[in-house]
Amino acid sequence: MAFLEVLKNILDTLGSVVIVPVMIFIIALFMRVPVKKAFISGLSIGIGLEGFNLLIGSFSGVIAPVVQRMVDVSGINLPIFDIGWQAGAMIAYSTNIGLLFMGLCIALQLLMFATKFTNVFQATDLWNNYSYMIYGSMCYLVTKNFWLSFGCMLVLLLFTTVCAEFISRRFANYYGYEGCTVSMLHIAGDAPYAFFMNWLLNKFGLYKIKADPTTLKKRLGFIGDPMVLGAIVGLILGISGNFDRMLTLEGLGSILTCTIATSAVMTIFPKIAIIFAGAFTSITSAARKNAKGKDMIISVNDATVYGETAGLTTGLICMPIILLLAFILPGNKVLPVLNLVAIPYGMLTFISMSNGNIVKSVISALGKLILTLYISTLIAPMFTQIALSVGIEIAAGLTLVTAWGSVDHPIGIAVMYAFISGNPLIIGGVIVADILFYVLFKKNKNKILDFVEKEAYRGMEDVTDNVSVDAA
Repeated sequence: MAFLEVLKNILDTLGSVVIVPVMIFIIALFMRVPVKKAFISGLSIGIGLEGFNLLIGSFSGVIAPVVQRMVDVSGINLPIFDIGWQAGAMIAYSTNIGLLFMGLCIALQLLMFATKFTNVFQATDLWNNYSYMIYGSMCYLVTKNFWLSFGCMLVLLLFTTVCAEFISRRFANYYGYEGCTVSMLHIAGDAPYAFFMNWLLNKFGLYKIKADPTTLKKRLGFIGDPMVLGAIVGLILGISGNFDRMLTLEGLGSILTCTIATSAVMTIFPKIAIIFAGAFTSITSAARKNAKGKDMIISVNDATVYGETAGLTTGLICMPIILLLAFILPGNKVLPVLNLVAIPYGMLTFISMSNGNIVKSVISALGKLILTLYISTLIAPMFTQIALSVGIEIAAGLTLVTAWGSVDHPIGIAVMYAFISGNPLIIGGVIVADILFYVLFKKNKNKILDFVEKEAYRGMEDVTDNVSVDAA
């Protein structure tokens, strides 16, 4: 385990802004990209990632106090407290099985790519492997069984690998990151549900509501401009968090700061994204040339799309709504607090599948968020015991805690409980379902991705069968 501890320390110390550019540089050289272009690609990715981190870090410092005040002002008091995704990550790294899987997961991801089991190169987003490790570590802390825990993580890895391919074309087409996708369970794992909801809402005619950033800008004039739209959304959110003191200087300052900060993110983010996206041009071109038309898809961090207009708007709209729903939903006992500010990260799949339709994305996202409230309510007693057992400090007065949005993915929980049961029939059924999911998707991949594209463009005047990024 000493090697794995060293590996974890290297990842934690250097961070993605150092390791990912180095990996991209090596990949580019391997794909026969000239050294100069390979270096520029790696450097551009590092600049893009650091730009994203600086922007998100600054915005989080503004939005977090507003969200906390929103919770305080609402007067909502529920028995299960959300202590943030960091608690889930701590559990993931707290067991030997979690650390072991971190190392083996990287090896498996490289092997799957090398053997063409998948065309997604997942090793560029090493940090988000914790989304498998959480469930495997919780399984181990309950069962004390290495093989059950390891099996749980393997099943989730295969499921997410398929989801990463499933969303790859839509992700690349919408965000403009050619040859890229996302491959973390808590984001990519939502892709099948997000597609189903987009298809269902289309059946109800919601595709007729033109609510994507481009259309809003055309129809609403300057109000639809991302800069102005960001200011409006920020103003509404700022008022929601300062309603009780909005006529005071302190409250007014908080509201206006939130307004400007939200507008700034939506304005600056696309400029950073252009630098980041440009870094992949040489690599994807070389990959297609050397692989005879077969694509190499590179996994990127979800932070690379955080400030996109539709995604950030959808996430900010969902924050006060889900807080209100947490209070009125029968049977819910979770008070979402620390992970409220992380909601925009999770909008990626909904925005991609609806091609930026904010109305459809809000509806789809709220469905998923509501489900996670109930799942967190269910697992809170177990999670609290596990959190205490690994040394997570819980504030006085709190009896039950959870890491809402981090340890409650429906598929992750279902697979974890299947392996915790120890029942061979249940476990066997899960494994067979996972394999069938992979086989059926691979067999019908192009048809599926084409259908996803058609549903994403449903109702638009430029609906075509063309696909700018062939993820075959």
